[in-house]
Amino acid sequence: MKYRFDDFLLDTDLAEFRRQSIEVPLEPQAYSLLCLLIEARDRVLCKDEIIDNIWKGRIITDTALSTLVKTLRHSIGDSGARQRLVKTIRGRGFRFVGDVKAPSPRRPNRQRPMRPTGWRECLRKQVASHH
Repeated sequence: MKYRFDDFLLDTDLAEFRRQSIEVPLEPQAYSLLCLLIEARDRVLCKDEIIDNIWKGRIITDTALSTLVKTLRHSIGDSGARQRLVKTIRGRGFRFVGDVKAPSPRRPNRQRPMRPTGWRECLRKQVASHH
């Protein structure tokens, strides 16, 4: 699936993140967090949900999560002060608040199975592309 916001394109099928036509390097966890936030942009993601999805439930410090959010914000030209795209909902979690344009879902093609999308697929493709 392709998601557009500002002058960025997140293509989860190709595991690419671009600003205009230039690839933006993202570490795998930041890429996974971006996918997770964009796909759940209609709601607040609590800290525990992010930890379960990104760190698979491992115990991490609040600093590790804060650092990851800061890294992602920096990569997309956002900051904790501005929170133009990734908003901290104090005491609750995080939400992607940028204007996202995504194509409407395609009808399934009977000749080939639909590929799964979502944060798990994002992570799997990101990891595979680094090996």
